[in-house]
Amino acid sequence: MYSAEVIARLGFDWVCIDAQHGLAGHETTVAMLQATQFAPMPMLVRVRDNDPALIGRALDAGADGVIVPMIENAAGALRAAQACRYPPAGKRSWGPIRAALHDPGYDLERANNEVLCVIQVETREGVENVDAILATEGIDAVYVGPNDLGVSYKVGPTGDPTNPQHLAAIATILDACLRHDVNPGIHCGTVDAARRWIDEGFRMINVASDALFMRKGAEDVLLALRARDDDDEQLREEGPGYVSR
Repeated sequence: MYSAEVIARLGFDWVCIDAQHGLAGHETTVAMLQATQFAPMPMLVRVRDNDPALIGRALDAGADGVIVPMIENAAGALRAAQACRYPPAGKRSWGPIRAALHDPGYDLERANNEVLCVIQVETREGVENVDAILATEGIDAVYVGPNDLGVSYKVGPTGDPTNPQHLAAIATILDACLRHDVNPGIHCGTVDAARRWIDEGFRMINVASDALFMRKGAEDVLLALRARDDDDEQLREEGPGYVSR
């Protein structure tokens, strides 16, 4: 909860609460949405599966949108898009428990217009069907998962692809997004990878995670202190004749 609050205050353009690969259950997801409810950027929840119940529950809890993994065909894209919107545009069930709590103007039309439906194309089948997927009404963005995409193409998981086949698959998704006027997004393993994909035309970028940020910060401190210990040990070994810098 606290990590979500800290991240939301730093000025990112959007924040994702990961309920797919992250360790948070629904109650923790709700608590993170509560902790960040006044953040100026969209708070998205990546749901575990393309399940209308999970999508609706995340939106009812106050998420501004969802990221739906493993979309491989137009039928899957339609299922996700309709789960995000109330009739007649979709099939979302009415029950905005937290979504309407601080919004007296919350209604069907406003909710449908403001929700963000982001899908992940991250398999070979999804790439082969990408034009049909993106022709589906109600898809606001595509978020490429390069790790699963690499696994699907049998080149291995990586957030910084170099394999030509892997890169070609990503380029196919990007080109389709631009043709269909759908925002292209991608997960990046490093800042350098993010800069590279921004230059290529991606508009929705995510780099690493709060866990990796914490680990890197702690690791940097540990390595710095151990390096100092090593320097002190070297000074001791050089003996009393050593002249201090």
